Amino acid sequence: MARALHWLLPNEDRHYQWVIVSATVSNGGTSFYTMAAAILAFHLTGQVSASGTVFVWSLLPRLILLLVGGVIGDRYDRRDLLFRLDLLAAAVTLAPLFVVNASQLWILYATGFVLNVLSCIYRPSQSALVRQLAGPEHVQSAITDFNIWAQQLASIIGPLLAWPLLILIGPVEGFVVNALSFVASALIIGQVPRGKWSEGRTETVIGTLAGYVHILRRRPRVFSVCLASIGACVPIFYFQGIAVVYAVHLGQPSSFITVLFAVAAFGGLVGGLVVKVVPLTPKISAFCLIAAIPTWALLSYTSWAVVALLVVVVTTVFDNAGEIAFDVLIQKAVPDAEQARLASVFMWFYAIGQIAGVLIVTLIDTAQAVSGMAPVALGSTLLSLSALAPLFLASTVPIEHVLAEEEMHIVST
Repeated sequence: MARALHWLLPNEDRHYQWVIVSATVSNGGTSFYTMAAAILAFHLTGQVSASGTVFVWSLLPRLILLLVGGVIGDRYDRRDLLFRLDLLAAAVTLAPLFVVNASQLWILYATGFVLNVLSCIYRPSQSALVRQLAGPEHVQSAITDFNIWAQQLASIIGPLLAWPLLILIGPVEGFVVNALSFVASALIIGQVPRGKWSEGRTETVIGTLAGYVHILRRRPRVFSVCLASIGACVPIFYFQGIAVVYAVHLGQPSSFITVLFAVAAFGGLVGGLVVKVVPLTPKISAFCLIAAIPTWALLSYTSWAVVALLVVVVTTVFDNAGEIAFDVLIQKAVPDAEQARLASVFMWFYAIGQIAGVLIVTLIDTAQAVSGMAPVALGSTLLSLSALAPLFLASTVPIEHVLAEEEMHIVST
């Protein structure tokens, strides 16, 4: 077991490990909130649009504030930011305990909105701190470690624990579990000593925000990957928005969404391990990302739970492998001074795709939710294909060389 853990998290820096464990605990608890909120909204209204609205209000701050979060993460001590934001989130996440009927759903929506305002500051700071602690020579391991532990394993363990708890005690108590996970995360991150965990940037906020425009203008190929990520996110979050209805479509109780989420995370975990063992070339990464998108359409044509779970696993293996490989490639080509802002840029484009996916859910009739998966997936495929095509058709030079040459040109000018 010790050897397996060392292979999964080989960096022996204790502070680095504390940050990874803190993120794993926090994200595991957040999965409780995501499922509890969706189930509660559906049970109180009987409409899939209510579950979709929960996700819309949760994702909306990302579109507005993620870029500001990257600025804050570059200006202030990241360790203190994470510690204080965890404690604040623990208090906020208890608000849905007061929701007892459909007229009080605004409390649920407001809670999701506030939590994600905090997340817009938290996530870029957390991502930058992980890379900072790992060091520039360990960028790939930092990205894969964080993905495997804090995103995939947390998203497997959280739903598996949530399944019996949501059945036994109901969705509302899931918010208590999320609050406890934030407190535990704060206690763990508190083990990292105070220090200069920032880049010490001195520009004005407006000046730093303007840097985002320059990053994308100087790196059009990075911009292409960002656009492709929108298409990759739309079907994923459409599926999350209709997950409760899809569970019923499969002949399962609404709590079955915990299994769907856990299986999706398992597929993502396998995709992360693939990249950890066999670094993917850019063209194979693009193939993985594109191949995953239309596969979601298959979910419209099956009512068998086993087949649906298999489709989800295969799709998320391809999606996460392509996503991580592109993340590693671009992070290596960008200087340390732009790391936090680059993380925010990617999260912002992801947020566009996420919001688009759940907005479609709010507009669709419950009876059409499952069949709508196919056109959503196919339309998203065309978007990502059109975004990535210029990346590989414009030049016969390998894309990793092109990115490196772009960086050299930027430095020389």
